[in-house]
Amino acid sequence: MFKAKVYKKRREELKKNFDSGILLFLGNEESEMSVRDAIHKFRQNSNFLYYWGLKEAGLAAIIDIDNDKEML
Repeated sequence: MFKAKVYKKRREELKKNFDSGILLFLGNEESEMSVRDAIHKFRQNSNFLYYWGLKEAGLAAIIDIDNDKEML
């Protein structure tokens, strides 16, 4: 993964495209196995990974354009 400043810069560039509003990013959840022989490896949502760089399951993030705040 990249350094934290890379993801911060990506989010800053994204915010330039919006005058106001809230951006919601939903990460993926762990998938349940339907059978024991099937291995379902966790894969983070590509957009979440691109802007936040976090691979943990069950995460969500918000960018509040109006108040210039980011919440994980």
